Amino acid sequence: MAFLSEADRQVLDCLRQSRVYSKLSKHIPKTSQDIVAGVAKRASFNYRQASAAAQQDRLSFRRNRALRKMRPHYSADRFYELTKSVSRMEFHELMRWLDEVEKTWT
Repeated sequence: MAFLSEADRQVLDCLRQSRVYSKLSKHIPKTSQDIVAGVAKRASFNYRQASAAAQQDRLSFRRNRALRKMRPHYSADRFYELTKSVSRMEFHELMRWLDEVEKTWT
């Protein structure tokens, strides 16, 4: 960020610490560290797999993510019963269930 003056850097630092930054971040130039972090994330095998799965079948991705988050909190028997009942759900019932579960677990 050699093109920014010292005053601009101070304003940028203040913005990054505020809640307003998330809304303005699209208009603030990225640092080289931000660019490298973004490239590293997109180069990650796991990130690419998750991104591809989410694009191919959004509903299955959401269901699997919710079950994965819930798994550590259930015993093996209870989790088995949960997955059986989720697999039997109709589309609209599953959508409502996912909306409720995502509010709580993700």
